[in-house]
Amino acid sequence: MPTRRRIDPDVAQAITASLLVGYKPAAARARADADPAFRGRVPSLRTIAAMAAELRPRDAGDVWTVGESDPAEAALVLPVLAELIAVGNMTSVTRQTGRWIAVLRRIVPDMPTLDVLVFAARYQAAAASGDSTYLIDLDLARKVSR
Repeated sequence: MPTRRRIDPDVAQAITASLLVGYKPAAARARADADPAFRGRVPSLRTIAAMAAELRPRDAGDVWTVGESDPAEAALVLPVLAELIAVGNMTSVTRQTGRWIAVLRRIVPDMPTLDVLVFAARYQAAAASGDSTYLIDLDLARKVSR
């Protein structure tokens, strides 16, 4: 179960995005530290390492596969997975991430892959901690209205 942290949402989103595209925790922290908008608000390397661990599949059985999804879900997840493989940063997503990718792609079909992954991670974290998704929903609404 993810640990509750007190990280400003904009900082958490930037760090999550860095981790999702393949940056190691130290590099993700350095990127956030370099951004003047985040000055003094970047969490410790230990916290970022914990965030990274939450994004990785727990075991091979937690990896999303076509065989365990319906064709409609697979049609939405495979292009995202293909893009991640093409840039060389990720070769798999968790089952839960795959489900969220499908949901988000149904809502906003042309959302950039990185945004889809960040929103999926945010929804997963909220669900795991029992938190409301209201603020995430508002961010998604803003994204849709652009």
